[in-house]
Formats: sequence, structure tokens, C-alpha cells
Amino acid sequence: MSLTTFHRYNLNVLLPYLGKMDGAKVKFDMNCFSEADSLVNAMTCGSVGCAVGVAPYAGIVKSEHETWVEYAYRCFGAQHDYEALKPGEHDAFNNWNWMFSAKWATYWNKPKYSAMRIRHRLKFDTVKDMMDSFEANGHTYKADLQDMLTAYQNMFYVVERP
Repeated sequence: MSLTTFHRYNLNVLLPYLGKMDGAKVKFDMNCFSEADSLVNAMTCGSVGCAVGVAPYAGIVKSEHETWVEYAYRCFGAQHDYEALKPGEHDAFNNWNWMFSAKWATYWNKPKYSAMRIRHRLKFDTVKDMMDSFEANGHTYKADLQDMLTAYQNMFYVVERP
């Protein structure tokens, strides 16, 4: 499952918001969606979490009846649960790992790095295409992006599923 036009639109809406977050008073943390379980609390408490958790602030509407995981899948084509994937949806798992995984909290836990990963993901049809390009180009990316791509290779594997 490649990113749809809808997913790409939402990611492009999210990017400028992430760009404004460095130095903001709200807490950004790739390790959690938000500090509150309900959408109402998450939108009014002034606290946010990862790139998915800040998306409602950017104007990407989340239903009060959907979980954060359902929201990420619907709005961004990203699924963290490999077992929930249907045939042909393997890239949704790769999208989650590259753009939204909590593992990034250990390394690059800032909005600008989340935006960098999203911007780079938008350049390719699939995460596999992105990683193949990285391999083919001899790692000729700027330092931060090269380090993230290398870390991705070490932390995750690109899932291919019929």
C-alpha cells in the first residue's frame, strides 16, 4: 500500500506545523501520542506527543471514536501492528516505522527530525524504494538524514509481504 493522495495531503499539512514546534511550550515526544487518552483532553490540555499526536493541532481531524492507531492508519497510511496488515499493505508498517515509531524517541526526538523523515518519505512511492535509493546513492545524503537512514536499517527491516 503506497501513500494515497489523501495521506500525502495530510502529511503535507502536518509538515509546517512540525516546523513551528521547535522551541514551543508544548512537549513533543515520539514515545507517546499524547499525555491524555481522550481526544478532548489531548486537544485542550496543551500537551502533545508524537507527530501523530500533534496532527489534530495542525487541523487533521481525529474522530473521538477512533484510536490513535486507527487515526494514523486512516490519515497517514501508517500501521504499527504487523499482524493487523492485510495482503498488499506491508508498506503501512514500513511507513509507521519510518515516520512515527516510538524508537525514534531514543535518537532524534525533535519535531524537526520527524518533519525531515516525513519530507524524505514523501519523495518515494514506498519505504522500500526510499531505502533502495539510499543504498544505490552510496549514502550521499546530508548528515542527519544519512544517520537516520542508517539507524532505520539497524532498528527495523523493510517488510515485504505479498
